[in-house]
Amino acid sequence: MNKFSVGDKVSFKNEPQSGIITGFRKKDMVMVEVDGFEIPVHASELILIEKVPTPEIPSVLPETEKAVKKENVFSWLQHDALFLLAAPSEKLQVFTGAVNYFLVNHTSFHLLFTVSFMKDEEYITLARGTVNAGDNLLLFRKTREELSEWKKMNVQLIYFSENLFELKKPQSHDISVLMPDLKEETTGAEGLFNYAKVVMLSDFSEKEMAVEKLKEHFKSGPSSKKIKAERKAVLKNDDVIDLHIEKITDDYRSLDTAAILRMQLEVFRRELEVAIRNHYYRIIFIHGIGEGILRQALIDELKFYHGLTAKPASHQKFGNGAIEIQLR
Repeated sequence: MNKFSVGDKVSFKNEPQSGIITGFRKKDMVMVEVDGFEIPVHASELILIEKVPTPEIPSVLPETEKAVKKENVFSWLQHDALFLLAAPSEKLQVFTGAVNYFLVNHTSFHLLFTVSFMKDEEYITLARGTVNAGDNLLLFRKTREELSEWKKMNVQLIYFSENLFELKKPQSHDISVLMPDLKEETTGAEGLFNYAKVVMLSDFSEKEMAVEKLKEHFKSGPSSKKIKAERKAVLKNDDVIDLHIEKITDDYRSLDTAAILRMQLEVFRRELEVAIRNHYYRIIFIHGIGEGILRQALIDELKFYHGLTAKPASHQKFGNGAIEIQLR
């Protein structure tokens, strides 16, 4: 007979972590909730800290509360996009403790996935499965010693939907091993997620042009400047994005340096993903001169993208204040 019960507080034998038992899966497998996420753990790896008292309310209520909590954990991330996220797993060990990896599906598609790591020139699959539309999943937890042995990550994705007419191509992403960013607060989220390192794997936020708008364009004739501008946006294979904060928001005067950099990097990631998805030849980001902080941050971000080359943009056009990224 299992010595544990739903609601018992337990700790892990081999990790400085504790949680609450929420259920059981097969023989000797216990589901433990840690920071709002359920983790399957073998019963032999757990130590009982405190037995649950006899419940005075129906057990369905805590499950409802837990579901609401899980749904809101990543509300700070963009909608209509898919993210891979690495965050510290322990409050008192942000710099040295283990790392939790999450897949956050804010798209309207269900998802089949595999997540693999390269070690000794071979890929080892650590997680595979399905994430429903609008849901998120704790993939696994790894120590920093284990992470230091891996060279890079690969994420393979297949999207599917009840609507058979909505099709997305399978994707494969090679990225550097994600580690929480401990230099400064980066995400604006609460708690440990404020130190998370986030990579956007897909962005479906762009909307198709309305039919009525298309009809209006055709009626206005090919000489219309408006048609030319929007036609260029559809057919172009390069782009120039100005990352000066005054070009991004009108409220920049109230922002501190960290918030400005955060916003600039969000625009950089979004526009780079658009360029990759639409098969651009190149994209240029104007970062300005200043102290070189933004330029270095862009270079650091590019380490998470495979197959891209970067160089200073045309000195004649941009001086020393822009970087050119070639995508093919």
